[in-house]
Amino acid sequence: MRGSRRQMQEVLLVDADSAADSADGALTPDGSDDGGRRSRGATWARRARRWWPVAAGLALIVVVGQVTADRRENARLDALADVPGVLAPLDRPVHELWRRDKAQITDRAAFAGQLLAVEEAPDGSVSVVAIDARTGKTLWRAAARGPGHQLDGTRCAWPRSPRPSDAAGTGHVIACVVVDEYAAAEPGAAFLDHPSKARMVLVDATTGAVLSDKTTAPTTSVRSLGADLVISRVDSRGYVHVTRTDALGATNRWTYTSKEPVPLDAFGQRSVRLDVADGTVVVRAFDSSTFEAAGSTWLLSGDGRLLRSAVSDATRAVGWLIPLPGGKLVAAQDVGDPAADSTTISHLTTGTSFTISGHPSVVYVNDGSVPDLLLATPEARDLLVGYDAGSGRRRWTTRETGDGQFLIIDGRILSAKADVLRAIDGRTGDPIWTTQEAPSEDSAPLTDGRLVLLAGRDPERGHVLAAYGLDDGRLRWKADLPGQLSFSTMGGKLYGSSQNLLVAFG
Repeated sequence: MRGSRRQMQEVLLVDADSAADSADGALTPDGSDDGGRRSRGATWARRARRWWPVAAGLALIVVVGQVTADRRENARLDALADVPGVLAPLDRPVHELWRRDKAQITDRAAFAGQLLAVEEAPDGSVSVVAIDARTGKTLWRAAARGPGHQLDGTRCAWPRSPRPSDAAGTGHVIACVVVDEYAAAEPGAAFLDHPSKARMVLVDATTGAVLSDKTTAPTTSVRSLGADLVISRVDSRGYVHVTRTDALGATNRWTYTSKEPVPLDAFGQRSVRLDVADGTVVVRAFDSSTFEAAGSTWLLSGDGRLLRSAVSDATRAVGWLIPLPGGKLVAAQDVGDPAADSTTISHLTTGTSFTISGHPSVVYVNDGSVPDLLLATPEARDLLVGYDAGSGRRRWTTRETGDGQFLIIDGRILSAKADVLRAIDGRTGDPIWTTQEAPSEDSAPLTDGRLVLLAGRDPERGHVLAAYGLDDGRLRWKADLPGQLSFSTMGGKLYGSSQNLLVAFG
């Protein structure tokens, strides 16, 4: 029996396309070699047909990813539009839209594409005006006080802009307390003027018509609460009366009267300061000798319920209020010992309190992206400390040059001080980026959610507004300014002011 022989043979593996290419006419019809041109052309055609679905799929993924990212960014910017102090998105360097310089604007607010303002003319007359936010033209003017002595003291409660959910007939009214006369008090060598005669003036925010003009107590203050008004006054015996009314002051929702009188201050006056924060009404005794809140405090709910009261002298006063996102309201008060460099923080609704080192820092914009964060700067050290606003627990400590101006947005703390702009992680205190030589004039930074704006002086161009990327701190652009201005944001628009000058930018 013969055994079989097995032999190893070379096998050449050929790509199907290559094999097809070889069989696809390596010779021309006349029998000559075409150099593989037709073969290569056919190969690329087949490969293109085979790969185009893959390329199309990748392109679709890129497009869908970009659309998704754009939608997320638009949703983020839409949410920021409801955060007080945030500008509408800026697509290019700002420029001056218009200016007004004939009268001093002492109070203002945005309303339905307009700027409502109190103007005090050089002759002492006071008017409430509506200004077109796009052009700067006066839409209407309501006289509040005639010519005479210049008496700064007209303060107004501004209505919120109309909403689709407003009931038919909802009024939008400006309520102003206009001071007509002051009286002088002279305890020893000191002196102080305090209001002695005042009126409550109601103006239709849409037409400028004066709806009411009535005498009111010189101690009257007024604020808006939703579409209603909250009015406080101190009677001749020192008791506080707080009333919530409709926009026209015709219907009383409720009235609260304090059970204790307001303590007399050093000038023999009984005054209160009225605030409305996140639907809570806060009434604090006001010391006219120091222009600060002092003494007793009353907290009322929006429906008039007494939430908390603290009757005390000025040494145990609520110093200043700190509204936090989410409707939380805390108060800060020096501990009384200047050497201690400490502040007592109190939750006004619960009464709980704790002590922190240093003083709370002012946060001009807070989108709530770092919940319950309270910033403080100890005076003796160049530090910034992040505290838990609920418990007083120290979360982190980082280096900081002096008491900066702060924003909290997208989980970042933006700090501007001494020509340095910094971004800090709000959760850890770790630095993210630092920009040196930012043209700062100790002004608060501004933001549109993508840029950080800082006013300052450029050594070559003079006063400028510089824009830096929120993500990386790099300079995007600079815009020239007409001089040193104080900036504010109303209705998503940027305004700069100085003395009698008001400038709108866009």
